[in-house]
Amino acid sequence: MKTFTILLFVLASINNWAQNAAIKINYEDSTLITVQLDGVSYSDPAPIIFINGLQAGEHQLKVFKLMKMGSSQVNQSVYDGFITLQTNMTKIFVINRYNQLRDVGSEAINNTSENTESRDNPQGRFVPDPAKINSGTSAYTSGQGMSNNQWQQQLEMLRLNNSESSRNTSAKQLLSLYTINSNQLAELMLLFQNEQNRINLASFGFDYIVDKQNFGVVYNALRSPRSINRLDRRLRGRI
Repeated sequence: MKTFTILLFVLASINNWAQNAAIKINYEDSTLITVQLDGVSYSDPAPIIFINGLQAGEHQLKVFKLMKMGSSQVNQSVYDGFITLQTNMTKIFVINRYNQLRDVGSEAINNTSENTESRDNPQGRFVPDPAKINSGTSAYTSGQGMSNNQWQQQLEMLRLNNSESSRNTSAKQLLSLYTINSNQLAELMLLFQNEQNRINLASFGFDYIVDKQNFGVVYNALRSPRSINRLDRRLRGRI
């Protein structure tokens, strides 16, 4: 009986140890954020959502941000994917001004509390992923970008231009003459092989896009975090 009691105690201790993981999400404005972790929703008017008592391992994470669209408000998806939590560690994320969820890193759980300040590197490290550019997505209204049919026609005309220099000139004319959204700007950047041309086009297009709050998707059309830093420097003072 004594051996059985000890075994139960050991198993309970192992279970508690495995559940000693946490996640913290900071965001830079006062917009309401909703977090779904493994199907359970969390929300807090404070600029930090802190969830502890979690099990180490893989979890499904969805993050939504309440956005105004016309006369109504909708939950815009910021992130939908899987994260891995480690025992005795708090995984820290930041939602930046471009509505990107960035992985800042982890810290020991004993050094984390609900009121912990954000780390010295709040922007974190963002790795571009072209698959996150929703190619062919129709705009909701004409005020949110060119219609899908019109946009695909414009892209096809640019693809027929074999000169990257000439294509760059035409792309800038397109941006200045038509209503373009962030996703369309990202698609446009993918037409260029030269990375500097992509950076220049993103910087130029920033002044013309109609949904600057979604500009984060543009970073996925770049090839490396170094390119993202270069574009960030170009945009300082224009946000």
